[in-house]
Amino acid sequence: MSFHSQLLLSANLWLGASLLVFVAFRFARLREGRGFRRRNDER
Repeated sequence: MSFHSQLLLSANLWLGASLLVFVAFRFARLREGRGFRRRNDER
């Protein structure tokens, strides 16, 4: 039972870390992509 709890915690940590990285990457891309989207609209 202790092993299962540890595994769940590890999975939760991995999920949280990946989510954080995804959100940070998306936010940075959104910030950079504002001008890029404008260029696409102009074209």
